[in-house]
Amino acid sequence: MLFFTFRKRLGYINAVFRDAWINFTLEFRQISKKRVYNKQEFNKKIIYLLEQAKILEDELKRESKYYLFHDLKENWIYLEGLFEDIIKLCLIISNKNFEETIEIKELKVELETIKIKLNQAEKLIKSISNVILDNSNRLYKSLVEIAKAALYENPIAEGGGAWIYNLGELAILKIYKKLGINNPKEDAINEYNLGKKFYSGGIQVPFFFGLFHSKEDNLWGVIMEKVHGTPFHDLLREDRLEATKQYRSQIKYIIDRLKFDPMDSKINKNTLFDEKRKKIYLIDLDVWTKAKAPVLEELRREINQLGPS
Repeated sequence: MLFFTFRKRLGYINAVFRDAWINFTLEFRQISKKRVYNKQEFNKKIIYLLEQAKILEDELKRESKYYLFHDLKENWIYLEGLFEDIIKLCLIISNKNFEETIEIKELKVELETIKIKLNQAEKLIKSISNVILDNSNRLYKSLVEIAKAALYENPIAEGGGAWIYNLGELAILKIYKKLGINNPKEDAINEYNLGKKFYSGGIQVPFFFGLFHSKEDNLWGVIMEKVHGTPFHDLLREDRLEATKQYRSQIKYIIDRLKFDPMDSKINKNTLFDEKRKKIYLIDLDVWTKAKAPVLEELRREINQLGPS
């Protein structure tokens, strides 16, 4: 189902944030009983809560370019405003120069305001998710029509196994070549399914809108997010360091937790770094495969040579 991936991902991130909030409120209840608190322990909770709020806010901003339908725009802007307010309140609390112990009443205003805004945000996320589901086919159908026309244009890039066509600011079309015994339909379905799996699991890959099939030419492909990124070899030193750090972290997770071999997705090949958002993206997932222990161990040795994450 189109956009299920987004809903699942947003739900996951929101669940992590909610978990951080629960841990925070448990600490708050203990403080309320004692009427005093340990600043160091309290700040650990608030900093973690702040980190999760920023992750959720960042995800909302990233996805907003795809889902700002007319009937969503006002709610989405309001939702982003709620999380901006929550982050500001978290910062206010974490930056206060309290003594080691303090009367809890000095925190109650900020904490109650965070609680109210968080509840508002959760209700709004559910509402927005429902609207996205109701409207999902609109954007996908539009991109499919654009893709049909794009096939008559020259591709903007060509790799060993695929052509890439421009579909505007939001998306690209990847058409798989028929080479030897490979099956373009299977390649498209495989990359689409892997893309959904990894994206919903938090891996930094493009968003996959859906499959594409041209019956007239019997061409198969996927419509995916256009990443406004730069190849590793064209990055400045500071961005290279950040890209390497993120790449190592992503690949370690893929190897250790998912047990996948990312094949030819190397730091200097099949990655793009968004210099504005300071975020690396792994691309070309169609040849990624499940791997056994000896292969995974060799991959770990390779990734460790890149330095600490």
